Amino acid sequence: MSEQYFKELATTALEKLSKAPGTLDSCDLEQLDILGRGDEGRRAKAAALAPPPAPAVTAAPAVVAEPRDPAGDDADYFTKHAAEAATVGMVEAVIDAALDLHRKVGVKYRALEKRIAALEAKPKGLAWGGIWNEGEAHAKDTLATRSGSLWLAERDTVQQPGSPDSGWRLILKRGAFDERR
Repeated sequence: MSEQYFKELATTALEKLSKAPGTLDSCDLEQLDILGRGDEGRRAKAAALAPPPAPAVTAAPAVVAEPRDPAGDDADYFTKHAAEAATVGMVEAVIDAALDLHRKVGVKYRALEKRIAALEAKPKGLAWGGIWNEGEAHAKDTLATRSGSLWLAERDTVQQPGSPDSGWRLILKRGAFDERR
């Protein structure tokens, strides 16, 4: 390829860099690299293709109501104080942002509530209550022994295991497990 061809490529790349950096392609960036301006070209292209920054939402300064002449013209009042007031667009942007945040937080909150409810619905597991003693309270899901048998409290109880409606269930009967096997 001729020297003239490369000069034309370099000239085209420089023109794009100065007039329309968003249209720079890989060939143009290669030419700019040769000219020592490749980084400049990449930055200019990125800046040209970047979305414009969102307008800053700022709170409007408080407007202190002035006494108005009842016969006066509202247009004069609004013209005089227009710079102090928030625009409808500003108010809508704040409302949209607040609603969006509310929706996102609400979705996460509901998901966490479901997860907590599922975890709380799981059985807590069994607790060891030791040897049953008369008058001692045992909570639901507590295991205790009495006379060599193992009992499970099916509800909170102070009654003796094995008595009618005591709230205990026999889990392992004395002598049911032969240690010689």
